[in-house]
Amino acid sequence: MATVAFLGFGELGAALAQRMGALGEHELRAWVRPRERGEAGKAALAERLRAARAISFDSLADAVRGTETILAVVPGSSSLELAEQSAGLLDAGTLYVDLTAGSVAAKQAGAKVVEDAGARYVDAAVLGTAAVSDAPILIAAGGHGAEDWRRLADRAENLTVEVLDGPAGRATQLKLLRSVYMKGRDALVVETLLAARRSGPEER
Repeated sequence: MATVAFLGFGELGAALAQRMGALGEHELRAWVRPRERGEAGKAALAERLRAARAISFDSLADAVRGTETILAVVPGSSSLELAEQSAGLLDAGTLYVDLTAGSVAAKQAGAKVVEDAGARYVDAAVLGTAAVSDAPILIAAGGHGAEDWRRLADRAENLTVEVLDGPAGRATQLKLLRSVYMKGRDALVVETLLAARRSGPEER
């Protein structure tokens, strides 16, 4: 049984944990950065953990100790900071999968920090959304550990990893370029419909 630690356990972390936990092949751990939460927030987190059968840890060190695979799913602004905090806690050969929405530069810097510590880094980028329950999740991945991450993830239902050639940062770059296209396309459609509504030929 492999041990997988989730650093962060929001929408994406919970979606991935449920898919991986359904295999019954992994011990799932979760560490969530301490912060003030209202009763509703605490209840929502507890429900996500329960649904994924994940064990919650108060300490980052305890969560990653002896773990074969780590999935970083915190906000993008914390990508490099979390890699730096985790690096000294990682065993040699540990797979560190950075699924944050960090910048290309942050992913490249994170890769160096993690690999200097003897672990293997994966730059991973979700292409699409994980918000819809049981919907397929497609992830682009690059870096030295990408192929191992693909083999692990592809065993789970509705979870697909596409490995890209090249160093860390390539997957994030692809996501950013794709986002420019997708958001630009949607904005164009909305603006065209608004113009049609205002000028009259909306139905046609």
